[in-house]
Amino acid sequence: MSECARTEPTIDEIMADPTIHALMKADRVNVDRLRSKLRQQASAWAANEPFALRPSRGLGAPHAVTVTVHRKQGQG
Repeated sequence: MSECARTEPTIDEIMADPTIHALMKADRVNVDRLRSKLRQQASAWAANEPFALRPSRGLGAPHAVTVTVHRKQGQG
């Protein structure tokens, strides 16, 4: 068995995958809006701001949701 550590793919690697592009197209996901939402979320996490669960209609996929994470003071 290999001693090499396996890492998760980056968002850019995932977004570059042709299969992912096909799935997003089938779900009518707007790639630019998705990237924007991901950047906004990364900024919110960096600022330790909570965010709310809501339908992600702006992404184009009718069944997508934005996940809620509430952090308590002192938790990272």
